[in-house]
Amino acid sequence: MPIPVNQTTPNPERFSALWFAVDVVLTTAIAAVIAWFLRIRNAWPASVAATAVATLLLFAAGSTPPIPIRSYGFSYWIYWLVAFAIVAAGFVLYRTRPRQS
Repeated sequence: MPIPVNQTTPNPERFSALWFAVDVVLTTAIAAVIAWFLRIRNAWPASVAATAVATLLLFAAGSTPPIPIRSYGFSYWIYWLVAFAIVAAGFVLYRTRPRQS
C-alpha cells in the first residue's frame, strides 16, 4: 500500500534548469528552420504573435492539459510551435501578396 504524501496538486510539474535549457535550444532550432524554410527576415513579430495565441489557447483549455501527455509545459510548447508555423506562414503570404496599383 502506498504511503500518503501531503501535496497540493495530484501531478506537480517540477522545474529543471537542464531541461529548460534543452527546451530553449530545441525551440530556437525548430523556429529557425521554420523561418529559414519560409524565408522570413524578421521572425520577432511571428514569435510574439505565436506566444499570444499559444497562451490564449492554453488558458481556454481549462483545468485539463489539452494534449494527452498530462503536462501544461509540453502542451504550451506544442501550441507555440504550431502557432509560430501558422503565423509565420501568414506573414509570408501577406508579404508576398499581389499589389494592386
